[in-house]
Amino acid sequence: MPSGQGQRGRVGGDRVLRGHVPIDPCRSVEAPVAAGQRSRVVDRPPERDETRDERAPTDPAGLGDGARVYARNLRLRLLTEHLDRAGADGRADTDDLVDPAGAVRAASAAADALEEWHAGGRTGARPPGRLRHHRPERLPLRTKLWAVPAYKLIYDPDGRPPLERLRRRGW
Repeated sequence: MPSGQGQRGRVGGDRVLRGHVPIDPCRSVEAPVAAGQRSRVVDRPPERDETRDERAPTDPAGLGDGARVYARNLRLRLLTEHLDRAGADGRADTDDLVDPAGAVRAASAAADALEEWHAGGRTGARPPGRLRHHRPERLPLRTKLWAVPAYKLIYDPDGRPPLERLRRRGW
């Protein structure tokens, strides 16, 4: 599995990028970027995006279904927003972001630069980007005993009704 694929928000090993929220473009008119915040309004997605994107890689997952224009353009718009890549004319350089592995490398490099700027006392010009590495703290056992069951009961990443989650059934 290529770096950055299949691990939502993960960037190699134990490094996680804060600010990444998974997006289901088939359910949203606005793309969420953080709890309680909204990104710029995006176009309502088509019922089924059948338009293949011919930019390389044409089949990034290797499943034979190919990349789609709407999903890729949405991902590129969100990445350029989070990486502060938009120029004064509104255009952004996205050549290195089209490939998912390249997008992970670019996001990680931007987060590294911002971390170094913060660690250096915030002197000089602030590097572009809004992503930083998230290093979760280790919880003591006494906290894990109540927090893990509560988390599994309350947190619902895919929007299934509670009964369906308990039955471990998909949509």
